[in-house]
Parts: sequence; C-alpha cells; structure tokens
Amino acid sequence: MRLGRDVPAQRAGEDRAGALARASLARKQERVRTFSVGFLPHMVMLALFAFLLMLEPDFGTAVVLAAVTFGMLFVAGAPLRHLLAVAVARRR
Repeated sequence: MRLGRDVPAQRAGEDRAGALARASLARKQERVRTFSVGFLPHMVMLALFAFLLMLEPDFGTAVVLAAVTFGMLFVAGAPLRHLLAVAVARRR
C-alpha cells in the first residue's frame, strides 16, 4: 500500500512512532534526568522490541533501534552515567 508522496505505509507508521517517542521525551523535560522515569521505561521498551526483532532474526534493525533510542535519550538530557552504564555492562 502506498501513500500520497510515494511513502510506503510501513514507513509512515515508523514516522508516527518516532514522532510519538520524541513527544514523550519532550513532555518529560526535567524528569528525563531521573532513572525511573526518564531512562528505565525506554530501556524496557528497547529490550522488548530488540527481543522481537532478534526472533526474526534482524540484528541490523535492532542495532539501529538501540542507536536511535540512545541518541534520543542523550539529546533529551538523560545523564551520561546511565547511558555509559548500559554500554559498559554490554561489554562484559
């Protein structure tokens, strides 16, 4: 199925999901710095989607999703120690 501007329907859904995620982070401006509100829920959702993607297996999309999630959290102002803790924990 194609939409008006030669954009596949799946791509339009991804754009809407990205817009919702950015809106969610924008609403939480100050709370994004806390672990339980600004970091943990996003990591839980990332883990869920990455798990589902790995069942296909689609490692490339899982990596891109993780990079976008960490990028959005960084830009939103999540503490670097939270982001680095996940990166260090994954290397061990």
